[in-house]
Amino acid sequence: MPASDPDSSPTRRRLLRRTSLAAVATATGSLAGCLARGDGRATSCNGHAIEPGADLSGVDLSGCDLAYADLSGATLSGADLTGTDLFLADLEDADLSNADLTDAAMLSRSLRSASSVRGATLEGASFPGVDLSGLDLRGVTVREADLAEVDFSGTDLSEADLTDADLADAAFDDADLTDADLQGATLEGASFDGVVLTGAVVGSVDLSGEDLSGTDLSGTDLTGADLSGADLSETTLERATLVDADLRTVDLTGATLREANLEGARLQSARLRDVDLEGATWHDGGPAPGT
Repeated sequence: MPASDPDSSPTRRRLLRRTSLAAVATATGSLAGCLARGDGRATSCNGHAIEPGADLSGVDLSGCDLAYADLSGATLSGADLTGTDLFLADLEDADLSNADLTDAAMLSRSLRSASSVRGATLEGASFPGVDLSGLDLRGVTVREADLAEVDFSGTDLSEADLTDADLADAAFDDADLTDADLQGATLEGASFDGVVLTGAVVGSVDLSGEDLSGTDLSGTDLTGADLSGADLSETTLERATLVDADLRTVDLTGATLREANLEGARLQSARLRDVDLEGATWHDGGPAPGT
């Protein structure tokens, strides 16, 4: 008697059919609100066509599964992309300015290939160790993001919100952090060679032992910051706020501190040779010595 085909039994056929239906149901559920082509790429989501060059400015694409979608050249400015799956999506020359990408799944290369990400919200993003050098990231919000060891060399981060972000060992060499908010950020081991921090709000972060020599910190708020042992030689701190800052053993040789506020700052063993203190408020609340 010939061996029976296990796939030909009624029980087996019913099982296979149920399994297939379950797989279809699962795939359909994962593309809630979306329609997909045979290759799995979404063609529409929440009633909006997903295609190259599409104008999706300001639309709601939150929670959509756009993995592998072709959005090259698309306009997504101001779009709601919270929780959206953009894994391996083609965002070449796409406009992501002011888009909300909170909790979106995407690769760092998407940021590099997009035409603009100015003002985008990437709160809670995780891009440790990636290369974001030279990008225009003006006004982005990356609160509580994991950006440890990221290369921001030459990147424009002016007016960026980096509060509570993990920036340990990140490279900010020649970056522009004008008016950026770094309060609560972890900056241990970060490099700042040639960085511009004019008007930035740094707050009580730990910058102890950091090399900030020659840095422009004009108008920067360093209230309560730990700068003990830091190299601030030739640094411009004009109109900077250093209230209650820890400046013990700091090197301020040749620094400019005109009109800076050092009230309550700890200056024990600080090096103050050739420092310009004209108009500065000293740690005791009075005028700086010699002015």
